[in-house]
Amino acid sequence: PTVLLIEDHEPNRYLVTFLLENAGMTVIAASDGRRGLEAAADWTPSIILLDIQLPTMDGYAVARGLRALPHLSRTPIVAVTSYAMPGDREKALDAGC
Repeated sequence: PTVLLIEDHEPNRYLVTFLLENAGMTVIAASDGRRGLEAAADWTPSIILLDIQLPTMDGYAVARGLRALPHLSRTPIVAVTSYAMPGDREKALDAGC
């Protein structure tokens, strides 16, 4: 399986990549939403792990951009954040996660 990881915090990106690769997965990592969308245009991952708190483009906008790509219309997008607030779950689902 291939995982697209969109995460701006380098230590988190390193840890998640390390864990997933040790579990036998291929990880494509992007450090921001724009790079994540660029990677998504070139790959068809099995799943997308998407940080919601990203610089310049929040994860909700990225999720909507990912859903606009026909080859990712059915790819699961998992919203990841350490700063969840009331209503964030609904916002993530509305954006396509």
